[in-house]
Amino acid sequence: MMITGINHINLSVKDLEESFQFYKEVLGFKPIAKWKKGAYLLAGDLWFCIF
Repeated sequence: MMITGINHINLSVKDLEESFQFYKEVLGFKPIAKWKKGAYLLAGDLWFCIF
């Protein structure tokens, strides 16, 4: 069995707003949705969730 791709990654972060800005501004991830306790961003085709 081989891994052929990854659909999404979830990360628990200490500071949501600081992490959101880092992934958006520094790494260039595209914001998709944001709520009080989490956010989804896109990195190419990869869904990236921080909470």
